[in-house]
Amino acid sequence: MRRLKPLTKDGITPTWWYAPAPVVMSFLEGSNLKGKTVIPFMTNAGWPGHVIKDMTQAAEKSGAVVEHAHEFRSPLALHASKR
Repeated sequence: MRRLKPLTKDGITPTWWYAPAPVVMSFLEGSNLKGKTVIPFMTNAGWPGHVIKDMTQAAEKSGAVVEHAHEFRSPLALHASKR
């Protein structure tokens, strides 16, 4: 059996009512992330809310370096916004 090595860069969440998924926030707030780099990215089908901001603040408070946050929007949301 292969053993997985811990990631040095991590962080993803879907948007849950304009906020990060609760389990993601619990992980970020309850983990020692010193020496880790977190790259927050999130998915949504419309308005992104404050997901990236919340994840960034929680990760930094837990000791992580945060870089290159990304938002991935549903193609359906992008199409609807052009109407």
